[in-house]
Amino acid sequence: MSVAVQVLAQDAGIFLAGIAAFLALRAEYRSHLRFKEQLRQSRELAERNARPLLHVMQHSFDNEGGLMLYNNGAGVAVVKHVACSRAGESSSDIVNVLGFDDVTWDEFTELADEFHIQPREALTMVQLTLDHLIEQGYSDDVAREMLEQLEKQLDETTVRVTYEDVFGNVIAESEQLHP
Repeated sequence: MSVAVQVLAQDAGIFLAGIAAFLALRAEYRSHLRFKEQLRQSRELAERNARPLLHVMQHSFDNEGGLMLYNNGAGVAVVKHVACSRAGESSSDIVNVLGFDDVTWDEFTELADEFHIQPREALTMVQLTLDHLIEQGYSDDVAREMLEQLEKQLDETTVRVTYEDVFGNVIAESEQLHP
């Protein structure tokens, strides 16, 4: 009988070792699933926290006027395309659709095919000031009239933007941001 008891004890040991191995593998699998879920949630949270939000700000005052592309979001905006249009004309650069051919702008940006705007930063698309017009030889009255014309033309200008976040998620495709 002692041999039968030894065989039974060995079989019981092997059986218990098999159960322990099964439980360990099951626990490891569950741990792996939890880790994958936490990783997915972390990535999702990171994407939400790094989301850009672009909008166009037009500023028109007595002595200046212009248009800015502003990132009000928490993440970097990867701008893929900008299209400005007014009166049947379309261009990626706003100065090409405005009717001021003989004016030197205070500031304007020639937009590349792809560029980035950091969170809480603005890109001046175009700006013109009264002082700069007077420096170019325009009288005060003519310069003020030009600024009024600029305001009207900017009101008529449509700006469409396609941009992504840093993860490559398209945030807006050809979204009209102005007016």
